[in-house]
Amino acid sequence: QYDQLLKHCLLWSQAQPHRPAPWGWLGMAYLQEGQHEASISICKKALSVGNADDPGHNALLAYAYAVSGKRDEARKILRQLTQRSQAGYVRAYYLGMVYAALGEKDKAFEQL
Repeated sequence: QYDQLLKHCLLWSQAQPHRPAPWGWLGMAYLQEGQHEASISICKKALSVGNADDPGHNALLAYAYAVSGKRDEARKILRQLTQRSQAGYVRAYYLGMVYAALGEKDKAFEQL
């Protein structure tokens, strides 16, 4: 029921515009509804309002880029996340989800 998720996330984000917490869910709901550009916009907003270095929101933006066919943008973020994972902790799930969206199943399973 992504339409209901969209409705509730939008209401929450209007009530709390400076808190990025539901925007990840909102971005995913837009993707599931086929609204790729809306998802990308929300993911970018979450990064600008929240922590721009947040690996989860960056991975979601890369995922949205990959699903919408913007593979170069997705790969750029994936490279950044991979570099970060070598210096500190980045959930392997985040890398795996981006690889999956890019259609690189073996690399996705390797991360998962």
